[in-house]
Amino acid sequence: MVGDHRVPDRLRLGPAALYTRFVDVWDAMDRLRDIAARRSYERMSGDASRVT
Repeated sequence: MVGDHRVPDRLRLGPAALYTRFVDVWDAMDRLRDIAARRSYERMSGDASRVT
């Protein structure tokens, strides 16, 4: 799972359909729940980054 943040408040996850397993999606959602519960996203820098 590849994650990407878009301004102002969007999160994109890009699973590769050919080889992403259910457990990969589960693990990604588990980590996302942990980030939200701990509010660790508030400690991230506000610097913009470019994804191409």
